[in-house]
Amino acid sequence: MHALVEEASRLVDDLLARCTRTPVLAGIDVTVSSGVVHPAVRTWGVHAFLEDGRRAREHRELLAHRRPGERRWTVVRDAADAVYRTGDAVRRWADRAPAG
Repeated sequence: MHALVEEASRLVDDLLARCTRTPVLAGIDVTVSSGVVHPAVRTWGVHAFLEDGRRAREHRELLAHRRPGERRWTVVRDAADAVYRTGDAVRRWADRAPAG
């Protein structure tokens, strides 16, 4: 799990560097984070959040999950695919942003 999270973090850093060059995406936050969904299901995923003053946009890509009683993580998506999908969502946000 550690290697998957490290790879996703490196790819997210690259994505953030590209995004912040676009003025409409200057305030974007993209992270690799853990959380809990449903009763006690632990998750790791890529999370993008952008608030542009009028509304907030959010995108999540699940990397892995572990249910109660399980010893191993179930990998749902590899890091490159999760970050690519996140980048694709972010590009759509930029394309839909109002001019000026």
